[in-house]
Amino acid sequence: MKLLRLFLTVLIICSMAAGAKPKNRERRSQRRRPAKHQPVMIPTTTEPTTLAKTTAEMQPDEALLKHKPQFTINGPVPDAPRSPENRGVGPTSRRQPGPENSRNRGAPVPGTRSLGSNRLSSEQQLILLEAHNDFRGQVRPTAANMVALQWDDELADLAQTWADQCVFMHGGTTGGRFGWVGQNLWAGSGTGWDLYGMIESWFNEEQYYTYSNGNCNGVCGHYTQVVWAQSKFVGCALRTCPSIQGLNGWSPASILVCNYGEGGNFIGRKPYISGSPCSRCPAGYTSCIDGELCALPEQVPTNGGNDETETSPEIPNQPDVGAGPIGPGVGGNPGSGTDGSNQPASCGGTLRAFSGEITSPNWPTPYGSNSHCEWLIQGKSDQTVTLQVTYMDIEAERRCSWDYLQLKPNGPSGLSTKHCGNVNPTAVTSQGNEMRVVFHSDDSVNKGGFTASYRLNGGEQEENTVPVCGGEINGKKGNIRTPNYPKTYGENLDCLWTIQVADNKRIRLTFQVFEVEENANCDFDRVTIRIGNERVPMVFCGNEKPNGNIISLSNRMEIRFTTDGSNHRKGFSASWRAI
Repeated sequence: MKLLRLFLTVLIICSMAAGAKPKNRERRSQRRRPAKHQPVMIPTTTEPTTLAKTTAEMQPDEALLKHKPQFTINGPVPDAPRSPENRGVGPTSRRQPGPENSRNRGAPVPGTRSLGSNRLSSEQQLILLEAHNDFRGQVRPTAANMVALQWDDELADLAQTWADQCVFMHGGTTGGRFGWVGQNLWAGSGTGWDLYGMIESWFNEEQYYTYSNGNCNGVCGHYTQVVWAQSKFVGCALRTCPSIQGLNGWSPASILVCNYGEGGNFIGRKPYISGSPCSRCPAGYTSCIDGELCALPEQVPTNGGNDETETSPEIPNQPDVGAGPIGPGVGGNPGSGTDGSNQPASCGGTLRAFSGEITSPNWPTPYGSNSHCEWLIQGKSDQTVTLQVTYMDIEAERRCSWDYLQLKPNGPSGLSTKHCGNVNPTAVTSQGNEMRVVFHSDDSVNKGGFTASYRLNGGEQEENTVPVCGGEINGKKGNIRTPNYPKTYGENLDCLWTIQVADNKRIRLTFQVFEVEENANCDFDRVTIRIGNERVPMVFCGNEKPNGNIISLSNRMEIRFTTDGSNHRKGFSASWRAI
């Protein structure tokens, strides 16, 4: 009996041990399995007629609209180099050719294949180049040393060789004349992506980057490379692939590779020096394109490309200087500078337009010595004036007694405030219908200057004033607003704006405000936009403004605004620019 009990006990123990082994093995395998890193999905902001979602799924769901939604994802950011001398071990660092990185030399990657060639046309190259330079000119704070990029065929050839591999990883940057080549990757499901929007998706990472301390709260490496001031050349390539290694479920798919020389993203360094645009250009970059980018003389258009006339159908172009002088040294009167030159024509004046901008003399270059400018902003008797300083870099002193910007919102004898340094003051609103603005500089230490915008508040529109509703618009940039904006628009409107720019340019339209009566099919009030000769235009309504930029397919764009007889809203305000 004892032997029987002993036998049963041993049998039970063996059974329990045998059952535990698979569980232990399972736990060990789970511990050894590293956590998968899911790429961050970034929705496109350049296809307003398709559905965009934020999701971690690599295979997109079926569309809720007529067209299948397209998805984009930005590539991994290379390991950042620590200095020009110590470039780290990232995938785009300098390596000696060897068997372990033969694909960096252009050899096909096993298990991948590409479709027909996507060699970029000269027009596509120009779009990508101008997109880069357009966004480089939009950085905030403004850049003092931002260089206008030039297209480089060698960088483009390296990018094409790598894009042809249809892999979603960095590589293929060795063998050229540049010691350090930066690289941005972009991929999207399907085909027909807007080239300008691809670059915009990189620039949109700006929202995660804080310039003041250089911190990044998210993915910023694509943005910082796009706006890396010391990168002077770019070359890109596009490839359509049946599939992309590393992105399962996308078929077909598009991949964009852009190489930059010299590359940027050095650890511990900011992408550019902040300050007045073109105030700290590298040697040889003696020109300033659009008042934003340092350029070589040969990069400047020969047809007056520096002229940035802004066109708006609501407010006719007006000179900076108004009815007459209101103080010493105003309106082009002789100044007391050491070089004996006159004050610049933009130094002071009387301003009566509904809104406008004031800048320091010689903006965007540093202001001169011994300047004294006074502006009078004057509204109607029942209006007030609001002024907002948008940029300020004025020689600092504890009492602002050397160089200063003085605001007088309470009349010539009322209380006023002086400002200097580089911290923008808060917006100021006058008590009456006038505000005076004074800028003064002494005989030394000239800084970047200032920009300020103003607007008139309140008041009634004159009876014989007809709200602008449509029109032919030319120029290089401007604004479009619905009639009576920012008040509610009227009933039964049919406004057609036609924007036409130079033959070799396209148009970028961006909405700042959009409030139009909402309806599922936009049957009541709506905005219709034609970017080319498409049969079906884009149609918008509701309170959510179209995401990102809308880019024309040619040098012409039509914006039509129609309303019915009720339920009117604020309307829209949009800016446009030739690119």
